[in-house]
Amino acid sequence: MLRTLLIILIASGSLSAANYYRFQTRTDVYSPLTGDTVVSPITVVSNNGFEYMLPLTGTTFNFFGNSYLLNDSTTYIYFSTNGHLGIQTDTSFIIFDALFTWLDSIDINSTISYKVEGSGNERIVKLQWKNLKLRAGQASNYANVQLWLYQSSGLVEVRYGSSSTNNQSGYTIVNGPNVGMFHSNKTFTQMYEKIWVNGSPTNYSLDSAKTVVFKAMSGVPADGTVYQFIPTHLLSVSDLPSEEQLHLFPNPVADELTISFKSGAGRNAEVVVVDASGRQVLRSAVEPGQTQHTVSTTDIPDGNYQVIVQDIRGRSSSSLTILHR
Repeated sequence: MLRTLLIILIASGSLSAANYYRFQTRTDVYSPLTGDTVVSPITVVSNNGFEYMLPLTGTTFNFFGNSYLLNDSTTYIYFSTNGHLGIQTDTSFIIFDALFTWLDSIDINSTISYKVEGSGNERIVKLQWKNLKLRAGQASNYANVQLWLYQSSGLVEVRYGSSSTNNQSGYTIVNGPNVGMFHSNKTFTQMYEKIWVNGSPTNYSLDSAKTVVFKAMSGVPADGTVYQFIPTHLLSVSDLPSEEQLHLFPNPVADELTISFKSGAGRNAEVVVVDASGRQVLRSAVEPGQTQHTVSTTDIPDGNYQVIVQDIRGRSSSSLTILHR
């Protein structure tokens, strides 16, 4: 597929041969966004559909080991009707494709929208493509997908909702949806890093070759599928992040933090606190069955952290601010 359809995330800063992202899948219940903003077109790019700029000026996002301060002029996030997203500057670009293909409205319920949750440096940007048709498929098909960006960590999730049965097969690696992410220079002649998902949704392959060759998927991933592009500096996770599973108080905290669990801690439970770079600053074992656990934060410097609670059942996490008064 021609990359002229691209919405680009153009990045700046130093480059490295290291891989900054890894890929994993999980399942979760797909929930349509509520309180989201349905966008209006700001730009028409030939026949490639509409592009939308997200109002995030003054905020900083972290990708590929670099920080990008958005100014809505030379550096900004935008996304399109063709199922992909980027942030633009003047030296390179990063793409996150959720369903990169020709997407068309099928009825009055077909929308493209966004929602920004959280505040400070802990925003989650959620994009939604709702009830849209893949042009290469049958006339009666539809698909739903969301793409979530986690501001401070750089984690990216692509979440798939309901899709018509005829979207599950019948496409090819040429005309099917493109799914994945890559980091390239501005002229699209040098690939720095790529994770591309291709082939059957039930038996996919990952392409990490540093080329500008992109193969599509032969169908739309099933309802409840979550593709995660996880920065390698983060701890390995099976469920990132879910603030519904635990409660931190006080937050901000000075000297003593209490973690309240939604359900009792399981076997091999522990609390881990990591800083913005993913460095562990605290680890504390939790007795099975406990519903609350208290740790000292006296020796941890002021700043923003992530609290991860993990046990044999999985992990959940929540943001924490330490402020010694």
